[in-house]
Amino acid sequence: MKKEFIFVYGTLMSGYPKNPFKDFLKKNANFMGKAKCKGKLFRISTYPGLVENGENEDFEVFGEVYEIIDSKTFFVQLDDYEEYIPMDAENSIYKRNLIKVKLISSEKEFECWAYLYNKPVIGNNFIKSGDFMN
Repeated sequence: MKKEFIFVYGTLMSGYPKNPFKDFLKKNANFMGKAKCKGKLFRISTYPGLVENGENEDFEVFGEVYEIIDSKTFFVQLDDYEEYIPMDAENSIYKRNLIKVKLISSEKEFECWAYLYNKPVIGNNFIKSGDFMN
Protein backbone atom coordinates (compact mmCIF):
# COMPACT_ATOMS: atom_id res chain seq x y z
CA MET A 1 0.00 0.00 0.00
CA LYS A 2 1.32 3.43 -0.99
CA LYS A 3 2.01 5.77 1.91
CA GLU A 4 -0.08 8.93 2.00
CA PHE A 5 0.62 12.18 3.82
CA ILE A 6 -1.34 15.25 4.89
CA PHE A 7 -0.03 18.82 5.26
CA VAL A 8 -1.83 20.88 7.91
CA TYR A 9 -1.20 24.60 8.34
CA GLY A 10 -3.84 25.93 10.71
CA THR A 11 -6.18 24.75 13.43
CA LEU A 12 -4.99 21.11 13.15
CA MET A 13 -1.37 21.97 13.92
CA SER A 14 -0.04 20.49 17.15
CA GLY A 15 0.50 23.90 18.77
CA TYR A 16 -3.00 25.20 18.09
CA PRO A 17 -5.05 25.35 21.32
CA LYS A 18 -8.46 23.84 21.92
CA ASN A 19 -9.34 21.91 18.80
CA PRO A 20 -10.97 18.57 19.68
CA PHE A 21 -10.42 17.31 16.13
CA LYS A 22 -6.66 17.23 16.79
CA ASP A 23 -7.28 14.05 18.84
CA PHE A 24 -8.62 12.42 15.68
CA LEU A 25 -5.47 13.47 13.83
CA LYS A 26 -3.19 12.07 16.57
CA LYS A 27 -5.01 8.69 16.52
CA ASN A 28 -5.11 8.37 12.74
CA ALA A 29 -1.82 9.86 11.54
CA ASN A 30 1.83 9.93 12.61
CA PHE A 31 3.63 13.26 12.98
CA MET A 32 6.56 13.52 10.53
CA GLY A 33 7.73 17.07 11.26
CA LYS A 34 7.39 20.75 10.57
CA ALA A 35 7.18 21.55 6.89
CA LYS A 36 6.61 24.23 4.27
CA CYS A 37 5.04 24.51 0.83
CA LYS A 38 4.71 27.13 -1.87
CA GLY A 39 1.58 29.25 -1.54
CA LYS A 40 -0.10 32.18 0.18
CA LEU A 41 -1.92 32.14 3.49
CA PHE A 42 -4.95 34.24 4.40
CA ARG A 43 -6.87 34.62 7.65
CA ILE A 44 -10.45 33.57 6.98
CA SER A 45 -12.37 34.41 10.15
CA THR A 46 -10.75 32.28 12.92
CA TYR A 47 -9.00 29.85 10.56
CA PRO A 48 -6.54 30.11 7.66
CA GLY A 49 -6.89 29.47 3.95
CA LEU A 50 -4.01 28.35 1.72
CA VAL A 51 -4.12 29.38 -1.93
CA GLU A 52 -1.64 28.85 -4.74
CA ASN A 53 0.90 31.57 -5.51
CA GLY A 54 0.03 33.87 -8.36
CA GLU A 55 2.24 34.32 -11.37
CA ASN A 56 5.74 35.53 -10.35
CA GLU A 57 4.97 35.01 -6.63
CA ASP A 58 7.17 32.87 -4.40
CA PHE A 59 5.52 32.89 -0.97
CA GLU A 60 5.72 29.96 1.47
CA VAL A 61 3.29 28.51 4.00
CA PHE A 62 4.47 26.73 7.13
CA GLY A 63 2.77 23.77 8.77
CA GLU A 64 3.22 20.11 9.66
CA VAL A 65 3.29 16.80 7.78
CA TYR A 66 1.59 13.63 9.05
CA GLU A 67 1.69 10.13 7.62
CA ILE A 68 -1.89 8.86 7.31
CA ILE A 69 -2.52 5.42 8.85
CA ASP A 70 -5.68 4.50 6.84
CA SER A 71 -6.63 7.04 4.19
CA LYS A 72 -10.02 5.47 3.38
CA THR A 73 -11.45 6.16 6.83
CA PHE A 74 -9.27 9.21 7.48
CA PHE A 75 -10.62 11.32 4.62
CA VAL A 76 -14.27 10.55 5.37
CA GLN A 77 -13.84 12.40 8.69
CA LEU A 78 -11.38 15.08 7.57
CA ASP A 79 -13.30 16.01 4.42
CA ASP A 80 -16.32 16.69 6.61
CA TYR A 81 -14.25 18.78 9.05
CA GLU A 82 -12.76 20.83 6.19
CA GLU A 83 -16.16 21.23 4.47
CA TYR A 84 -14.90 19.48 1.35
CA ILE A 85 -17.58 17.59 -0.55
CA PRO A 86 -15.92 15.27 -3.10
CA MET A 87 -19.12 15.05 -5.16
CA ASP A 88 -19.37 18.87 -5.26
CA ALA A 89 -15.75 20.03 -5.10
CA GLU A 90 -16.36 23.27 -6.99
CA ASN A 91 -18.79 24.53 -4.34
CA SER A 92 -16.85 23.26 -1.34
CA ILE A 93 -15.16 25.69 1.09
CA TYR A 94 -11.88 23.80 0.61
CA LYS A 95 -10.65 21.46 -2.08
CA ARG A 96 -8.29 18.56 -1.34
CA ASN A 97 -5.25 18.59 -3.63
CA LEU A 98 -1.88 16.90 -3.78
CA ILE A 99 0.94 19.42 -3.32
CA LYS A 100 4.71 19.30 -2.86
CA VAL A 101 5.87 19.90 0.70
CA LYS A 102 9.37 19.95 2.23
CA LEU A 103 10.27 18.95 5.76
CA ILE A 104 12.13 21.84 7.35
CA SER A 105 14.59 19.63 9.27
CA SER A 106 15.83 17.62 6.30
CA GLU A 107 14.51 19.35 3.15
CA LYS A 108 13.03 15.94 2.21
CA GLU A 109 10.19 16.48 -0.23
CA PHE A 110 6.80 14.78 0.07
CA GLU A 111 3.71 14.73 -2.06
CA CYS A 112 1.00 15.53 0.47
CA TRP A 113 -2.70 16.05 0.54
CA ALA A 114 -3.65 19.56 1.61
CA TYR A 115 -6.90 21.47 1.81
CA LEU A 116 -6.69 24.58 -0.35
CA TYR A 117 -9.14 27.41 0.20
CA ASN A 118 -11.70 27.35 -2.60
CA LYS A 119 -13.39 30.75 -2.21
CA PRO A 120 -12.28 34.32 -3.08
CA VAL A 121 -9.73 35.76 -0.64
CA ILE A 122 -10.46 39.41 -1.43
CA GLY A 123 -11.05 41.26 1.83
CA ASN A 124 -9.23 38.66 3.96
CA ASN A 125 -5.93 39.43 5.69
CA PHE A 126 -2.86 38.10 3.90
CA ILE A 127 -0.47 36.40 6.35
CA LYS A 128 2.83 37.40 4.75
CA SER A 129 4.93 35.26 7.12
CA GLY A 130 3.03 32.16 5.96
CA ASP A 131 2.74 31.03 9.57
CA PHE A 132 -0.77 30.94 11.04
CA MET A 133 0.54 30.26 14.54
CA ASN A 134 2.42 33.58 14.63
